[in-house]
Amino acid sequence: MNTLFRTLVLLLPLAVAGPAAAWSDMEADAPADATGVVIPEITDLRQEAALARKQRLPILVMFSSDYCPYCTTMKNDFLKPMMFSGAYDDKILFRMLELRAGADVIDFDGRKVNVWEFAERYKVRVTPTLVFLDYQGIAMAPKMVGLTTPDFFGGYLDDAISTAYNHVRHGNTFACKDAHTRLTC
Repeated sequence: MNTLFRTLVLLLPLAVAGPAAAWSDMEADAPADATGVVIPEITDLRQEAALARKQRLPILVMFSSDYCPYCTTMKNDFLKPMMFSGAYDDKILFRMLELRAGADVIDFDGRKVNVWEFAERYKVRVTPTLVFLDYQGIAMAPKMVGLTTPDFFGGYLDDAISTAYNHVRHGNTFACKDAHTRLTC
């Protein structure tokens, strides 16, 4: 009896570890974070506008540049995890516009425009900058310039998304008086 008890005690950890190890292997196959998430890059704003209009959603445009470490942080620490969570799928369209020399984009009216001219329209002068637009290219929330106060940035971003969503859904226009104090018009 003592030998049987000792054998069971010795085998119990193996019996428990087997299924746990199998579960651990399954978890390793599943994406654990938003590393693989890709923020779609804008090439044609007419297409983005058509989708935004159909779904009645604002478009978050992240103005980015490849030499900007804060852009990488914003993408990896905020935007990609938001996209990965699925919680924003019915609230906003996440898009990126890379500011690079000689690059063009198709504007809301179908015209080809230089990305820097497009950025100037929204007074984007530094990266990263987030703008929140409706299907006509009208600002629906204050733009967010830079990556300030990382501890609170997610809350500010969530507020801006909610503001843009509410303006689009209720047909309201955005006014600077609605701006959160940490955001700029």
